[in-house]
Amino acid sequence: MSFPGIHRVVTGHDADGKSIVAINGPLPTVVELNAIPGMIFHEVWETRGTPAQVDNGADPTTGALMHQPPKHGTRIRFVDMPPDAEYLADGTLQRAV
Repeated sequence: MSFPGIHRVVTGHDADGKSIVAINGPLPTVVELNAIPGMIFHEVWETRGTPAQVDNGADPTTGALMHQPPKHGTRIRFVDMPPDAEYLADGTLQRAV
């Protein structure tokens, strides 16, 4: 089954400090894992520290795909997972016990 793409709205601030919509559209990073066909990571947002930096910086989701969040940061991701029967059927991946 195929779902529609995720639409993301990110706010920021203009030069006068007023709120603006900085990003409005589909996620730029959606990755299907080669090791598990049908498993798709949808990268929504990331913070790189605590407290989170609030600025109009570059989109933090466009870098290299990492599993763990940054130290003291967060990673927001949706994961589409196929039924385990589909990716465990050939025996190359072992079921966790």
